[in-house]
Amino acid sequence: MVFANINYNKKISLPSIANLNPNNTRYGNSTIDFSGNPNLQPTIYDNFEFKLSAMNFAFIGYTLTSGKNQVVQEVSRTGDKIFQTSANVDHLRIHNFNAGIPIPFAVFNKPFSELLKMELNPDKMNFIYLYTSYQIQEIDKIVNPKGYWTYSASGQFLLPSKIKLNISYTYLGKGNYYYFYPNKSFYNSFDISMSRKFNKDRMTLTLFANDIFNTVENNLRTINATPNVFIRNKNDSRTFGLSFSYKIPTKNKLAKEDPNMIKTTNQNDNNGGILQQGQ
Repeated sequence: MVFANINYNKKISLPSIANLNPNNTRYGNSTIDFSGNPNLQPTIYDNFEFKLSAMNFAFIGYTLTSGKNQVVQEVSRTGDKIFQTSANVDHLRIHNFNAGIPIPFAVFNKPFSELLKMELNPDKMNFIYLYTSYQIQEIDKIVNPKGYWTYSASGQFLLPSKIKLNISYTYLGKGNYYYFYPNKSFYNSFDISMSRKFNKDRMTLTLFANDIFNTVENNLRTINATPNVFIRNKNDSRTFGLSFSYKIPTKNKLAKEDPNMIKTTNQNDNNGGILQQGQ
C-alpha cells in the first residue's frame, strides 16, 4: 500500500546560553577571538513536508524549512586576526529531498506475492537499508549556493544465539553549510555493532565500534567574507565500547518498543563554535 502525507508545523527555537554569553571565550589567543552575542533573537521555523511511503518502509519525500532569524556561526578576518561570533540570518530556506528503501534478503528466495503476505518486522529480519538525500540552503550573502548529497547504507544480520550484527556506512558530500564550505567530506564514517537481548528483551548488551577508519574530520573554509578563513581540526574519532541497557517493566499497555531498527542520517549542530580546537 502507498500512503501520502502532508505536514506543516511552526516552531520557535531560543538561542543557547553559550551563543548569548558575551563572556563565552571557550577558545582564544592572540589571533583568534571567540565571543557570544547577547543581541540574538529567537528563531521562528515554518516546516513543510510531503512524503510518499510504501508499506511504511520505502519512502520518498521533500521538506522545506523556512527560518526567520536563524542562529549561525559567523567568522570574519582582519589581517591576521580572526573573529567568531553567533549572528542571526534574516531569512533562511532549506530544501531537502530524501529517499530510503529497505531490501530484505527474503526478496532473493521468496516470490513477491509471499512477501506481501509476510509481517515485515525490521527487528526480526536480515536486510540492507539504502538512504540518500540532497539538501540545499538559500541564505543571505550566498549568491550561488551549492547543495550536498548524503549517502548511507546499513545492514542488519541475524546471527546464531540471537546475536544481531549491524553495519553502517555514511558519507556526506560537499556543499554549503550556512557560511561554510567543506574542503573534504562533511562526514565519512563506518560503524559496526553487535547486540544481544536477554530477559524477555528487557536487557540489551551491545559491543560497538564507531568510525573504525578514523575518517571524521572538520575541514572547512568561510564563504561569506574575504579573505577566506580555513578551519581544520581532526580528533581521534574512533570509539570502541560495551554498553548495557535495561528497560523497566511497565503496566502501561500503550508503552511499547518501536521495532524499527532502521537508522537515518542526522545533521550535526555547528552552533557549538567550530574554531574551538584550531583553524
